[in-house]
Amino acid sequence: MCNGDMYEKVKAEESYWNLEDGKYINITMEKAYEAIWKCLIIGDDEIDPKKVDNAKRVDEFDIETQGHLKQVFYE
Repeated sequence: MCNGDMYEKVKAEESYWNLEDGKYINITMEKAYEAIWKCLIIGDDEIDPKKVDNAKRVDEFDIETQGHLKQVFYE
């Protein structure tokens, strides 16, 4: 069960769901901006973003996203 507020914003028009094998629901959500989320739902266990393998360098993101990433990485 998934219940609660999202940790970050998603693009609803770019997100979708489908039913697989008549018993699994796959939900695909497009992030509103590129960033590493600490969790999906507020209150869930948080991951350590410093341990996430992200091959993209921070300077490859747009300025706003760079700011968000720096907050996450250096707080």
